[in-house]
Formats: sequence, C-alpha cells, structure tokens
Amino acid sequence: MQDHTTPRFPGKTLEEKFWLYTEVGPFMDCWLWHGPTDYKQGYGRLYYERHKHIKAHRLSYILHNGPIPDNLLICHTCDNPQCVNPNHLYAGTHLDNAADAKERNRLKHPDNSGENHGLSKLTEAAVLEIRRLYAEGHTRQSLAEKFGVLPGTISKVTLRQRWKHI
Repeated sequence: MQDHTTPRFPGKTLEEKFWLYTEVGPFMDCWLWHGPTDYKQGYGRLYYERHKHIKAHRLSYILHNGPIPDNLLICHTCDNPQCVNPNHLYAGTHLDNAADAKERNRLKHPDNSGENHGLSKLTEAAVLEIRRLYAEGHTRQSLAEKFGVLPGTISKVTLRQRWKHI
C-alpha cells in the first residue's frame, strides 16, 4: 500500500494519520487506537482512499516490521482489539489465530461436546461404564434402561458414533 495523503486529513500521510489516532503513554502497555473502528469487533481502521481502509493494527505491523507476509493475519497477544503496539502483534495463520483463541477461551462457540452439551444425559464416566458393560455382554436394551436413555443412544455410544473423544 502506498503512503499517500488521506481525504480526511489533507496533506497528512497514512503514517502521520496513524500517530494522530494512537495514544502511547509511559505507563501504558497497550498503545490505544482512538480513531474510527469497525463496530462489530472494535478494531481500528484508517481510510486511505475513498471507501478503502486498512485495519490499524495491520498498519502498525507494517510501519514497524515491514510488509505482512502473504496469506497471514496480524494477531494480538494482548486480546485488545484497540491495541496497536507492535510488541503485541505477530504474523500468523488462520490456524494459529484459532488455536490462540481456543487457548485463551475467546471462541464464540466453545466446545459443547460430551458433558458440556446442555442436553447431555450421560457423563464421561457413564460412557466408559456403558462400553465396559457392553463388552462384557450386556444388551443395549438393558444398558438403556440402566442409564435412562434410548437404546439408539447406547448403540451410538458403543459404536463410537457419539462420544468419540473418549
């Protein structure tokens, strides 16, 4: 992207505009963006041509580290979408970003498999017991009655079509 003047601040370069919106203080770990944001996620954005913009954290990365490698995201280590501190930014893949989000419990849709599922009638301990008893020769019908579920549920548990993670 070229560093050229911007419509809202005539005569100002993109880098100059970046610094107009960035708050850096001696006791601040994050550098805070005080310019326009995308309202959905809160990331800063800078307009550089009519209807064209770059996210502020991506621009910060470029200004401090050079071009962003192809097909990489710029991820935050601080979990603060308003932060543009280059020390809090790193280039990573979608997989890196997803793994980081999962590790920090930032996923919008947390793992709701097994016991975490709101409608689950079985526990991991019960599933292990069902599999053990079935291997010993108990019928699916008897196990369904014992554990208070349908025979089809027992079938899916014993065939590992459900509760695959254990």
